[in-house]
Amino acid sequence: MESNRHKQAQELLLSIIDNGGEGYAARFQMLVSLAKRYEHDETARLIIDEAVRAAERLKFPQEEIDIFKELFMCRQMTRRMIAENHFMTVRTVWNKQKDFFTRIMPLVFGIDGIPFEKGKLYAED
Repeated sequence: MESNRHKQAQELLLSIIDNGGEGYAARFQMLVSLAKRYEHDETARLIIDEAVRAAERLKFPQEEIDIFKELFMCRQMTRRMIAENHFMTVRTVWNKQKDFFTRIMPLVFGIDGIPFEKGKLYAED
């Protein structure tokens, strides 16, 4: 039952993001910037860590989470190295990175003006 609620919440969040909205591109770039500053900015580190933990709880595709961690959190691998290790093309790595950013955007910024609160990923019934 609980995993079904998480799946429904995830689908709702993704459908709202996929439909677009004002400032989507700006928020997307801000999220990418946060990920790039992960090593140097404590606030960015806290935000990204919480988003990744939430993504793991919501059962996002593990391959996308791993690629994100290798690129932005560990910073020890390039996209080409990741592509070789995961037996995929560099373009596929880019697409999986973009998909993960799209999925965690509502976790970081909230939706419809509702800010993200720690531990609450969807409205209570």
